[in-house]
Amino acid sequence: MFSNHDRIAGIVLAVFATGAFYYASDTLPQRVGLYPKTVTGLMFLFSALLIGRSFLPAFRNHEFEKFFIAGRRLILGIAVTAAYFFLAGKTGFFTMTAIYIPVLSYLSGYRQLRTILLSTFVFCIVLWLTFDLAFNRPLPPEILVLWIGGKL
Repeated sequence: MFSNHDRIAGIVLAVFATGAFYYASDTLPQRVGLYPKTVTGLMFLFSALLIGRSFLPAFRNHEFEKFFIAGRRLILGIAVTAAYFFLAGKTGFFTMTAIYIPVLSYLSGYRQLRTILLSTFVFCIVLWLTFDLAFNRPLPPEILVLWIGGKL
């Protein structure tokens, strides 16, 4: 379908990184925006390297398979990710992450339940360590905890 996957992916990532960088520059205060601007700047740099690499003879002459192997899975993955971002602030990041990782894994065709559950647990712990302990920024309260009547 497309002649070079790396070039297409690099262009899409570069456009996304540029938009996210300008969004962070325009909407976030200087101190808060430093991290997102750094991440999106690095994303743009690496996507530019990916685009540049796609012009090298070793990659230019490479035979590529179909770009979209499973279009239905791609659309479902995008929809699940959009739902995750929309609902995470309302129901809690840990709750949505604990749902999102297994659902996305299943939709991607991964079926090893033990690995899915372990990776979900580890990711939630790392998320908690990063925001609560390292950045001292507690995440929004979890809806399940509020329903039970507890406080975070």
